[in-house]
Order: sequence, then structure tokens, then C-alpha cells
Amino acid sequence: MVGDDTGEEEWEVEEICGDRRRDDGGWELLVKWKGGEETWEPYENVAETEALDDYERLHGPVTVDTVDAV
Repeated sequence: MVGDDTGEEEWEVEEICGDRRRDDGGWELLVKWKGGEETWEPYENVAETEALDDYERLHGPVTVDTVDAV
């Protein structure tokens, strides 16, 4: 589940489908949400999800050297 501390609605991640480097050196991950929609999200939005653990097991760790990981 992804959400924030402001009481905003949380969304359930189905899987992470890809990753890409941003121009500022950070990472974005292609997230497939339960329900089928896919969006590019900053690493920090999915840093502590099981979906990221699964993705890194299959594809190797996402290197986050310029982003403050949660």
C-alpha cells in the first residue's frame, strides 16, 4: 500500500514493471496499481513495498544514490 501521513487514500501496488533514471539522478519506477492503471512514481513513493522487494529480487537492486530512501 502506498499513501502518506496526511490521511490521503492509500493505493495498493500490484507490481513494479520497470525503472528509469530521472534527469536529476533519482529513480522512477513503473507501478502497476491494483485495478490495472500504470504510473511512473518516484522511488521514495514505493521504497518500502513488497512489490519493490519482488522487483529487485528479479532484476537486481535499484541503485538510489541521489535520492533519500525512506
